[in-house]
Amino acid sequence: MEREVVWVDGVAECEEACAALASYERVAVDLEGTDLAREGGLCLLQAAGVEGPVYLFDIQVLGRGGFEAGLAQLLAGERPLKLIFDPRSDGDALRRFGVRLGGLLDLQVLYCWATGMTGQYVPGMAKATGELRNLPAEFRERLARLKEEGRELFVPELGGREDVWERRPLQEALRQYAACDVLVLLHFYDEWARGVEDLGLLSRVSRKRLERHLLGTQPTKGAARDFPVPADLRTVYVSVPRPPSRAEMRDALESRYGPLVGLQYDEGNRYAFAEFAGADAAERAVSGAASPPFKRISWPTRVQGFLEAYLGLMAPAAAAPAAARGDGGRDRAEPGGGGRAAAGAPQPRAPERPDDGRRASGRAGRRAPSPRDSSSDPSDDDDEDDDDDDALWASHLEEMTWGMTPAARRAYIEWREGKDW
Repeated sequence: MEREVVWVDGVAECEEACAALASYERVAVDLEGTDLAREGGLCLLQAAGVEGPVYLFDIQVLGRGGFEAGLAQLLAGERPLKLIFDPRSDGDALRRFGVRLGGLLDLQVLYCWATGMTGQYVPGMAKATGELRNLPAEFRERLARLKEEGRELFVPELGGREDVWERRPLQEALRQYAACDVLVLLHFYDEWARGVEDLGLLSRVSRKRLERHLLGTQPTKGAARDFPVPADLRTVYVSVPRPPSRAEMRDALESRYGPLVGLQYDEGNRYAFAEFAGADAAERAVSGAASPPFKRISWPTRVQGFLEAYLGLMAPAAAAPAAARGDGGRDRAEPGGGGRAAAGAPQPRAPERPDDGRRASGRAGRRAPSPRDSSSDPSDDDDEDDDDDDALWASHLEEMTWGMTPAARRAYIEWREGKDW
C-alpha cells in the first residue's frame, strides 16, 4: 500500500493540498510535535484521504499562514469527516492556532463501541493497531520497524531527542513514520465502522468528548475512559433491603425487565450491578417504581455522570429516567459509582492508590463494615447508619478490588475487615 508522500511548506502548495483533501468523504489526521498539549509545540500535521498522496504539512515553517491557507477551514468544517485517534492533545495544540476541530470521528471512541469494550480504561493507538485483523502483513511489519526507528530518534531513554520533530530537514525515517501513522487511521475506520449502526451518534460523542476536554481547567490525560459506551446504557445499580440469593436476584430482574448478560453481586450484600441484554430493558428497570425485593434501581453514579455530560447525545430512552426521578439518577447509598456488570470480558485493574487505612468521610477509626454485618439484623434494614456503612464499605471495595480475581477479592475482604476503617 505504497502512497506518495508530499512535503508541504509553502502557502501555494498548502492551498492546493487542502483543496485536494477537501474533495474526499473522509480524511485521516494526525499531529506530531514536542510534548503535544496546551503548552507543547506543534511541528507537523499529516493528513490523507481515502486515496491519493499523504500530505505532511510543515507547521514549523508554515505557522499560522498554513491554517489561513486552507488548513483551518479543512479541520473546522463538518466535511470531510476527520478521522483522529483521541483528539484531546491534538485539540489543545490546534487551539493555540485558533483552530477548533469540527466534523470529527474519534477512532478511540469508535474502537470501544465497535469491540464492545466495557472497562474503565481505553486502549492506546499501539494496542488498537495490534488488534487490527485486516492490516496487510507487509504494512504491519513496515509500521513496526518505523515505530522502533522513530522511538530511537525521539525517546531520550533510547538515545533520542525530544526536539527531533523541530529539526529541519526532518529525517526521512520520521517522514515515513508520520505517513504510516496517518494511513493506519484509515484502516481503523474501514475495520471498525462496519460494527457500528449510528456513526452520526459517535461523531457527536467524539465532538462532545473534545469539547469537555477543551473547556476543562485541567487537561485530561491518561487512559481512564471519559465517554460512554453501549454497555453503560444497559447497566443499572440495584439496592435491596434484604440480600437475596444470587439466583433470586437474577430471576427477579430477568422476569420483570428482560434477560441479563452480566450480574455483579456477592451474596450477603445489599447492592448489585446488572447488565441487561438491551438498553430498553435497563430503561424499563430504571424508569419503573421499585418494588420488593428491590429498594431502588438507578443508573450507576459513574454512568449517570456520562449520561448527564452527553445527555443530548444519548438515546432519549436513556435520558428520560433521570429527568423523571428528579434526583439526577443517583442513589445516595450507591457504592462508588464505578461498578460494572461482568459481561465476559476481563476488566483492567485500577492503578494502586495510597491507602493509610482511613477514609476522607470523617469515619476514621471505625472498622470496615462487612457485607455480613449489613444483614445481621432484619430490623435494621432501613437504618440510615447501616446504609451509610454499606455505602462506605462497598465504595472502598469497588475501588480497591477492581479487576481482581474472585479469590483475590475474598482474600482482600478478609484482610481489610480486620483493619481500622
